Amino acid sequence: MSGIVSRRGNNVHRNITVTPFLNKLYSMVDDRASDDLIRWTSDGNSFVVLRHEDFAKEVLPRFFKHSNFSSFVRQLNMYGFHKVPHLQQGGLMADGPGAESWEFNNENFQRGQPDLLHFIRRKKG
Repeated sequence: MSGIVSRRGNNVHRNITVTPFLNKLYSMVDDRASDDLIRWTSDGNSFVVLRHEDFAKEVLPRFFKHSNFSSFVRQLNMYGFHKVPHLQQGGLMADGPGAESWEFNNENFQRGQPDLLHFIRRKKG
């Protein structure tokens, strides 16, 4: 997927740039080869990272210049992604080293709809 999304509206052609982070993120989640570590949820409205330490070592360096999971999560937050809380035995499941999966969502990040990426904006610092 390129960094430019072309749309026609009111017969005016305009180009909308999608940031490299979002293009790489979409490619990473959409890559079936890494489904054991990162994949779409069954409804396609969010994605889940499994075994985040392995994900950081094996998948992140293929797409980014680092293998730091905390930096990856910080970037997600800057683009308006939210961690989806999970319930376990009536309470929230704990985060941290023992947590097996991390689920994130953004209303404009959906399986099969890369044309929505241009709606996602980085928060101003």
